[in-house]
Amino acid sequence: MAGIYAEDRGFLFMHIPKTGGTSVSHVLQNHMLFKGSELKMHTDHKTLLQWSKIIGNKFNKLFKVTCIRNPFAFMVSLYNFARYLQPESIWYESSRKGFNYFTEYFCSSKESFNYMDYIQVDNKICVDFFIRLENLKEDLEEMFREIANRNLISLDTLQNTETIPIMVKGKTVNYRSYYDEATAELVQNKFKKEIELFKYNF
Repeated sequence: MAGIYAEDRGFLFMHIPKTGGTSVSHVLQNHMLFKGSELKMHTDHKTLLQWSKIIGNKFNKLFKVTCIRNPFAFMVSLYNFARYLQPESIWYESSRKGFNYFTEYFCSSKESFNYMDYIQVDNKICVDFFIRLENLKEDLEEMFREIANRNLISLDTLQNTETIPIMVKGKTVNYRSYYDEATAELVQNKFKKEIELFKYNF
């Protein structure tokens, strides 16, 4: 699931690809805080600008959330994901030629993206809360507290059975082992604003 909008809770989750959003979506759908809510979900990865056009006037008042992760780890995750996509995917062919080629192709392609492409509307960052994949459990707990406070709900009164994951599913890889100096510089330049804003490093 690539995005969730709960109008009655004044909440929007926008999913940037390969940042742990699938795990977050699962938790959201099963959390008692959203029991009885009409969750509007989209399977494609819409930017905040696209969401703003769908939602309209209510957009600015929403509590807007997304996931982020270290861009160097993101690139490795995207590469490993692309290798198993359908051949017609725009990233499949380049991924079959190795990580170096894939990274160079992605960072120079007009079809590529960075986090800023997703989180800005009219050149302004419009996300209210960032869930860091590296701090997933704690950030999710803080997010639910904020949603509850905004809706005047006590989380202590909810009998929630959904376990907040400590980390997302999947094999943990040492992303640094994929890089050489040239590919690290490519990602550094592609995600320069994100690395500076969120204080990530290699």
